[in-house]
Amino acid sequence: MPSEMSLEKPAIRIAVIIVNFNGGDTLRACLEALNLQTRPPNRCLIIDNHSTVKPLRGLEPWLKGCELIHSQKNLGFAAANNLAVRQCPEADWIAFLNPDAFPEPDWLERLEKATKDHPKNAFFACKQLNAALPDLLDGAGDSLTRGGRPFRRGQHQSAAKSFLTSDKVFSSCGASTFINRSIYEASGGFDEDFFCYLEDIDLGFRLNLQGHSCRYLPDARVHHLGSAITGNQSDFSTYHGHRNLFWLYLKNMPAPIFWLYLPQHIGLTFIAFFLCLRRGQGCIFIRAKWDAIKDLKKFLGKRSKIQRSRTASILAIWKALSPEHSFLLKKN
Repeated sequence: MPSEMSLEKPAIRIAVIIVNFNGGDTLRACLEALNLQTRPPNRCLIIDNHSTVKPLRGLEPWLKGCELIHSQKNLGFAAANNLAVRQCPEADWIAFLNPDAFPEPDWLERLEKATKDHPKNAFFACKQLNAALPDLLDGAGDSLTRGGRPFRRGQHQSAAKSFLTSDKVFSSCGASTFINRSIYEASGGFDEDFFCYLEDIDLGFRLNLQGHSCRYLPDARVHHLGSAITGNQSDFSTYHGHRNLFWLYLKNMPAPIFWLYLPQHIGLTFIAFFLCLRRGQGCIFIRAKWDAIKDLKKFLGKRSKIQRSRTASILAIWKALSPEHSFLLKKN
């Protein structure tokens, strides 16, 4: 989707990647917002994960300028994004965008500027507004507590009063992530075993362990519907979220923090189970944890590799993680 009117070569090459599955009208709205960018992307790739509802045929006018890749099966969010990144080795930076996320016109311009203003940061988190209630935040970057509870900073808080300045954040939400491509590939990209859910904060954790940092950008704004395709607290999201949470904690938490906060993690697991039980999803929760445990050996192997390659100090990781009470406040 390069601009035909632009005569100057952009300082960096940006590829926007969108993974679609039955996105339909939300994907169309996303692309219409992308077409209004003051700084157009150099490439826009759409991976269609074998959509069955309103499948993309490539002839829709709002797909003009996009490269459409049809998958013969649903690869999941993680594998589809990895596939797309491999298709654009010339890109300096990758902007991951969900089909239910609608960027404001200066979104990419702000992101490009951030790479110059903050050259030491490997990835950036955008200010996500609730698309249904734009006065409220959908999130201001992702956090993880030392007990292993992930949460989105500022969710449901006032967009006009909360998180107005740029600061360091643990990770970025996969709905609108901007990341250095070479660092992304060196990290191994998204863990494809996750399929979807928490693969973004898992990547962020691994980047933190490698000494990289994420910065939140309040001026790079995206309106996000959230769970528009998979459904909030659906059986699908509950299963993948709780299965992947076990893997996230097991793989990445350095040993001193792991053992110190393991009782807290177990306690949080029991609380989550009873909450699922109240929603009629107790069996789904148990299946999620059982399936996670069945792959214990595989993920212990991943843990060994990740922890051996860690360059950040234990103290740095402990500081980057949030205390448990911060989840209740939805801020660091």
